[in-house]
Amino acid sequence: MDHSPFLALLLITVLALVVPILSARLRCFYIPIVVGEIVAGIIIGQSGLNLVEPSQTLRFLTEFGFAYLMFLSGLEVDFELLLSGGPYSSGKSF
Repeated sequence: MDHSPFLALLLITVLALVVPILSARLRCFYIPIVVGEIVAGIIIGQSGLNLVEPSQTLRFLTEFGFAYLMFLSGLEVDFELLLSGGPYSSGKSF
């Protein structure tokens, strides 16, 4: 299928909106929202219906999103806890 990369981006954005809503509405079984989004991505991606083809736009957004997640996880590091030896240390610091 020869689609515009922006049409694929629109489809991904709509799925990112719809999957959490469906996950909250369907209470017969609980799955985390992230798992639902991964499954939806597999369904519309190359492994499933092949509705979204790789493009430069999606590749850039993938790499940018990964870098952003790594940045956010780096903000969660407590350097004071690391320098003090951690919560299970004997009280000696280096």
